[in-house]
Amino acid sequence: MSSIEVPEVVMSNYDIGEEEPQQLTGGLVNATYLVRDSSGEKLIVQSVNPLFGKEVAWDRSIVCDALKDLGQNVPLTIKTEDGLPYTLDSEGGLWIASTFIESDANGVDLEYLTQDQAHAMGSLAKGLHGGLETLNYTPRHSLPNFHNTEFYINTLRQQLESGEAQRDAVSCGKLVLRLYEDSFQATGDTQLIHGDIAIKNYLLKDDIPVAIVDFDTVMEGDPWLDIGGYVRSYYELALKKDFE
Repeated sequence: MSSIEVPEVVMSNYDIGEEEPQQLTGGLVNATYLVRDSSGEKLIVQSVNPLFGKEVAWDRSIVCDALKDLGQNVPLTIKTEDGLPYTLDSEGGLWIASTFIESDANGVDLEYLTQDQAHAMGSLAKGLHGGLETLNYTPRHSLPNFHNTEFYINTLRQQLESGEAQRDAVSCGKLVLRLYEDSFQATGDTQLIHGDIAIKNYLLKDDIPVAIVDFDTVMEGDPWLDIGGYVRSYYELALKKDFE
């Protein structure tokens, strides 16, 4: 976990009480804390990775507010007294606070992941896509070449043709290209998508999937990118578990 602490200016701007912030293990990109405001209400406060700018706070706020109006269970961005969906620390670091969604502390355990849970995760993703499809919104923030399959395939081709790829990676790279050329076919359908529907971004309550969080990567794209991200995250966790 990161050693970042919640600065006093952030504590003040979000009216966080005196109880010690609890750093959570789920935030792999953004250092994430569970705090309570002066009234005792639980909040999530995040130190946002420099990869993202202030625009990501607006995207999170606008999209999640709209999804909430559609009845979806999403975290809402908390605005400061100035009406901003973020605050800055003394060094210009970006912080975002959001509402807390009650969930199990341990998240998803692959060893005990059931078919019913997997189906419920799929239903949540389908519902989220349905809601996002109705939104007429263009995200302000974007990560360069994020989910740009053609860019990475072309980069792989260049690496293989130049001979710069390591020997052990050549056969794997050639296999990826062959599978891409034989099998890949974009649907051509684009809409607003989550961008990172990975297992780590599901919340469970009493072992039942109840919400998808982490809307930093909302973007225009093919919904299958989200589905592929979910499948990839499953196998990444499964492989990690096998090596432990």
